[in-house]
Amino acid sequence: YFFHKHEPYYSAIGASGAVTGILYAAILLEPNMSLYIFFIPIPIPAYIFGIGYILYTLYGIGAQNDNIGHSAHFGGAIGGVILTLFYDFEVINNSKLMLSILCVTTLIAGFLLYIKRI
Repeated sequence: YFFHKHEPYYSAIGASGAVTGILYAAILLEPNMSLYIFFIPIPIPAYIFGIGYILYTLYGIGAQNDNIGHSAHFGGAIGGVILTLFYDFEVINNSKLMLSILCVTTLIAGFLLYIKRI
């Protein structure tokens, strides 16, 4: 909502933002797990997938050349990180590197989005 509040005809349908939130919560809880992408039978470490996905999301927000709600994915990632910290405060001790990477990336991206640089 924050990024599209001045666009009265913008609409978003689906649950992909919530799914992204669950994905980022899982990455924080188990940063060493492996994830697979359809048609690519190679395991990808979760923390690399998380970084790559947030970069892709930022590119999608800036490019706006498709009908995908990239800003919902960005918001879902933020929500997943915040709610995971709220419900399991030990994540700060157990996943310091992943939490740092996600928070720094998210803060920088949010700032760039706020000043319309992306």
